[in-house]
Amino acid sequence: RGVGADDHLDAMAGLVVARDILLGRARPLPDPPEHDGHGLPAVIWMPAPPRRGTRPESC
Repeated sequence: RGVGADDHLDAMAGLVVARDILLGRARPLPDPPEHDGHGLPAVIWMPAPPRRGTRPESC
C-alpha cells in the first residue's frame, strides 16, 4: 500500500530531466528526435551531465 521507494526515485528522475529540459540542458536520444506515425516525437530525454567541481543546483 502507498508508494514504493522506487516510485520516489522515478519521480525524482523525472523532476531532474524536466528541469534540464526547461533550462535547455537536457539532451534527446536519438538526436535529432524521431517521430511516430502521428508526428509526435519519439525521444528519450537524458539529464545534463554534472559539471565538475560544482554542487547540484536546487530546483
